[in-house]
Amino acid sequence: MQQAFPTLIPLMILLLLGYGVQYDFLDPRQLTASLESRLVQRLFFAGQINGTTGYEEAAAQGIIAGINAGLRVKGKPPFIVSRTEGYIGVLIDDLTTLGTTEPYRMFTSRVEFRMSLRPDNADSRLTFRGSRFVQHIFFGTEGFCLPPLLISHFLYWKATLKPAVCPKSDMTEPLG
Repeated sequence: MQQAFPTLIPLMILLLLGYGVQYDFLDPRQLTASLESRLVQRLFFAGQINGTTGYEEAAAQGIIAGINAGLRVKGKPPFIVSRTEGYIGVLIDDLTTLGTTEPYRMFTSRVEFRMSLRPDNADSRLTFRGSRFVQHIFFGTEGFCLPPLLISHFLYWKATLKPAVCPKSDMTEPLG
């Protein structure tokens, strides 16, 4: 900058350092738990427009909003992840019930069930629900057109799924 405006440098006064990005969003309390607008039916919102910041939050909302938009068109009930099932549920519940006054980030400290919502038990918490959902939507009476190879892979993996068993930790002695 000094090379571009050498004569202006002596005239410049730094008043305040700042970050020049304006951040506008809709009030997420106007949304249902399926991320559908309460004001305009069949209009779903996801991402920064709901007051969140970060790619992870936008991706999580996009997945849920996309699934529920498809379900809404088919006349099926929404797919809702509760606070007790996953971090996506906490994120959406916080936004739709509490709203936000600043860019929302999904921190583990926001989760009251964080001892049970661990990465090591995600498969046992969500795989069955996900497989039931996929089977109901894609293999239901609608006759969804999926390649036979994909259907056979899904049915094979569904048949081999067993509830996950987490090994007990070896915490018989106090730490330290």
